Amino acid sequence: MVPEKLEDWNYALIEQLCQAGHGESDRHDFKLSLQDPNGTTKLCCAFANTWGGFIIYGVKDQNRTGFSIEGLEANKEFAGELRSKIRAEPQIEVVDPKIIQIPNSAKVLYVFQISRSTRRPHLPLEADQRMFWKRVNSACERMSLEEVRNQMLAYEEKIEKLTLLVIDLQHKVQTLIDESKVKDGSYLNVSYDCATINQIIVEAYSLIKDEPQLIAALYGLKKVFEEADLDKQSLLQLMSLSYTSDTKLNASNSYKNRVLTRLQDTKAKVKIVTDILETKFKIKSPFYIEEEIASR
Repeated sequence: MVPEKLEDWNYALIEQLCQAGHGESDRHDFKLSLQDPNGTTKLCCAFANTWGGFIIYGVKDQNRTGFSIEGLEANKEFAGELRSKIRAEPQIEVVDPKIIQIPNSAKVLYVFQISRSTRRPHLPLEADQRMFWKRVNSACERMSLEEVRNQMLAYEEKIEKLTLLVIDLQHKVQTLIDESKVKDGSYLNVSYDCATINQIIVEAYSLIKDEPQLIAALYGLKKVFEEADLDKQSLLQLMSLSYTSDTKLNASNSYKNRVLTRLQDTKAKVKIVTDILETKFKIKSPFYIEEEIASR
């Protein structure tokens, strides 16, 4: 009965849940108004650490008589007030709510979605509240040590893979720079294999799926490196055959010109990737590109 998507919530559904006495579940919770920061943070951490869920504001718990829709005065600052009460680390992101108008009333209901976090586990910032919470049925329960450890290991493993991705991309940029500097008629016996990129996009997808610019840049780089690899294989094949030295010289110089053209586009896309990963996940590569060092 609880929707999977924020847009699927509506007044009739909330009314139906109230009439059935289903004010709380493992994926939703009714609240009349905003709680104190500790209560709000605990609830949001529990949802984010488990399967995600929805908080619906404007519904009153009548204790033994069930739940009733009371509504709240429309307030354009309501979402900001909720976000200010969520004091957790890592920070929990909250998208704008769905605002549902109550029929024949000026009041509204606010439905917020707390998604299952790719950065879990989250815990409250306050020193006396620092426990890891999960959502079980209609309650928030403390996570076991093993549950916390497993979530931390899964997250750290994905971060390590993204760090490896950054190193791999910057290594490929350095290889292009090295190829652009070879003497006329020369070439490097290198390749631009995309196995690492392909593998990490799949294995770390849950962390990057909400970053369309990052994903677009990665797929753009895949295409660049696939074309670069084919180009290099064609050059190597030509060099292995019995062509004249002039033909081979022209081929290697033409290849070098294509490398120079490819380099600028590659550097721009890699910068998009590294900037986003550093901003969102604090990932910095220990790999330094020669050209950048020389310009300092």
